[in-house]
Order: sequence, then C-alpha cells, then structure tokens
Amino acid sequence: MPRATVKYRFEWKMFSWAGHLSGVMSGENRCFLMVADDKGTVRELLIGEDEYHYDKEVWGKLMESSC
Repeated sequence: MPRATVKYRFEWKMFSWAGHLSGVMSGENRCFLMVADDKGTVRELLIGEDEYHYDKEVWGKLMESSC
C-alpha cells in the first residue's frame, strides 16, 4: 500500500489534488480511500466522517487485500 514520504514534488501535487477532491465531494477536508483496479479505474471511493476519522476495520481489510 503506498504511503506518502513528502520527499518528492509530485506528492505535494497529489496532496493538493486530494484536498480539492475532498472539498468538492464532501464540502470540507475529509480523509478518503480511493480503490482502483489494476488498470487504474476507480472502483470505490470511501470518504471518512471528518478530517481524521474513518472506519478502520473496513479500510484495514481493503488495504490488506491490495498488498
């Protein structure tokens, strides 16, 4: 599962994009998990209840299944 290192310029671009998407989809800054298939097509978009809160059980299972 990818993690941010904040060492590269593209990561800041991704943070900016993710913040914008969160604002458009939920009206505020919320965490989200985007699940894509091997071709890069988005299959699920799960949005947390607030900036830091999400369903750890559901997201944990999804993260384990993609490793």
